[in-house]
Amino acid sequence: MARNLARFGVALAIVVVVLPALVRTQTAPQTRDSRAAAPPPAGTGVIGGTLSISDTGRPARQARVSISGGEQRTVKSVTTDDQGHFAFTDLPAGTFSLTATKPGFLDVTYGQRRPGSGRPGTPIQLAAGQKLDHIALQIPRGGVITGTVIDSFGDPMFNTQVRAMRYVMRNGLRTLQAAGSGSTDDRGIYRIPALLPGDYIVSALPRDSNAMMEVELVRAKVEMAAALEQLAARQQSSDVMREDLGKLIAVQSALDQPTSGYAQTFHPGTSQLASATTVTLDISEEKPAIDLRLQIVPFSMVSGTVMAPGPLPKSTQVQMVEMGQPIPGLNTRSTRVAADGRFSFPGVPPGQYQITARASVPTEASEMAAIALERAKGALDMTLADKQNAKAMVASDPAESLWAMTDLAVNGGNITDVSLSLQKGMSISGSVTFDGGNPASLDFTKMRVTLAAAPDAASPSFGEGGMPIPDAAPDASGRFTIRGVMPGKYRVVPGRGFPPAFTIQSSVFSGRDILDIPLDVRAGEDQGGGVLTFGTAQTELGGTLRDNAGKPVPDYTLVVFATDQRMWLPGSRRIQAVRPATDGRFSFKGLPPGEYRLAALVDVEQGQWFDPAFLREIGGAGIAVSLGRGEKKTQDLNVAR
Repeated sequence: MARNLARFGVALAIVVVVLPALVRTQTAPQTRDSRAAAPPPAGTGVIGGTLSISDTGRPARQARVSISGGEQRTVKSVTTDDQGHFAFTDLPAGTFSLTATKPGFLDVTYGQRRPGSGRPGTPIQLAAGQKLDHIALQIPRGGVITGTVIDSFGDPMFNTQVRAMRYVMRNGLRTLQAAGSGSTDDRGIYRIPALLPGDYIVSALPRDSNAMMEVELVRAKVEMAAALEQLAARQQSSDVMREDLGKLIAVQSALDQPTSGYAQTFHPGTSQLASATTVTLDISEEKPAIDLRLQIVPFSMVSGTVMAPGPLPKSTQVQMVEMGQPIPGLNTRSTRVAADGRFSFPGVPPGQYQITARASVPTEASEMAAIALERAKGALDMTLADKQNAKAMVASDPAESLWAMTDLAVNGGNITDVSLSLQKGMSISGSVTFDGGNPASLDFTKMRVTLAAAPDAASPSFGEGGMPIPDAAPDASGRFTIRGVMPGKYRVVPGRGFPPAFTIQSSVFSGRDILDIPLDVRAGEDQGGGVLTFGTAQTELGGTLRDNAGKPVPDYTLVVFATDQRMWLPGSRRIQAVRPATDGRFSFKGLPPGEYRLAALVDVEQGQWFDPAFLREIGGAGIAVSLGRGEKKTQDLNVAR
């Protein structure tokens, strides 16, 4: 197991259970006397020390050191002096986080196992009047990626933008995040500094890419089509007109041919992200010779028509997204359609794409309500309640969503026959209920139930780029219907208006809690009978992490995760991670009832605990923990040093 864990860059602590204790508690209501809300007295604690440069040991001058925390949420910043000293005085008792930043260097947090890794640090536990003024922090220089960009003939490319993208865990998925960029000089050389350690993808895109030229070609084609129509109407009146018409047709035929040019190129020289070479960077490392050879690819014109059951709604939009793309927003295009339903996307490089059309049309019920509301403005016989009901109908059900979707492979030739037929979206319905009965003062109509798109690496998210996710207002009894839902994986969750004292306990559809395993909505299949249950019960799992000598161990990460591998999904509520405070205490709150395993890890990457392969590696060494509904449990741990 240790050999396998090494590929994750994580050490698993040997954990010994010391004191498993079950404590079921109920928190009594607390009241606060507003007359006693006086400003808290100033503290007398001190946190200070020295900041130095990690590779030379010299003082880090003119660096910014910041502290935050404490019961009153103290936030302060100071600048280090010529000796790298810093100090925060008059601090109250509490738990604080200490960070340091300096241009060209990596941000560092006190207690990081690997400074500059971007991973969590260790909170500082400060007692009343305590002075911790000998803290030694080291700040590392940023990593560097540098190399040369050349064209397809081997000549250097001037003023070409190069960017580095780092793999990170986002919403439980491994994705790419922009990390830095630079431009080439007259020798084609670029340099990207101040980079975190990690795995990178490096890409280049010339500023004079022929993709932009396609936009001008579209305008030329539109003007050419208009000229052809005019000449066609007059061609029989003159042989000269027929000759001009022939010339125009020949020109348009030439314009319709695919063009080519430099597209975005990934290191070492490919236009396909899947074929790119990953660059691994260590702390403060400089990686030279990360060269790129730009590739000329064909650009295609993708066009087609959107059709609707009735008149095409003016709100119709079309979106084109590259499939399997781990960079949010990359190669995502949106356009409105013409009155006759035609749309086009110029300058599309080869790849696999998904094209989605979406529109909104008023529902029959909302149209009738709007008409009734308009008539009611001058009517004396319409009651106030009727007017309010009409307003609520218009507000809660203003439109019905239509959608169409198709997958498309672009291989270099123009595609002009894409057909999208709008259809009604699916519906998701259910009811809202509260444990112990619904409070009498509760007004369901002021609440909103909405969808949360479940992170899914296999398909693009239509929630980005102008494709909204609908919501719904329950009626007076708590029943709701969300309309206009496109195919995809979702969780049904509370929106605005729910009382803050309650939290969602479950969202059950067809006997399955979709807060754990998302609801799969398919074309033509409505989902009904759901029940969203809210309550005040909340679990808590806490304890203290110590070594064999009984001393607190703050430089670990504690990960708790469900034993059921079906729950090992991106963003799962049954997976949590925390760092202990300096006194070794830790706490997990809000875990659903169930069976879990608890593990102590060294130097785990942020979000890595959502990776199923990683959880399988550490699962056997974790400690079994069971949580009941609303249970408060203490589980102290020992780690062998």
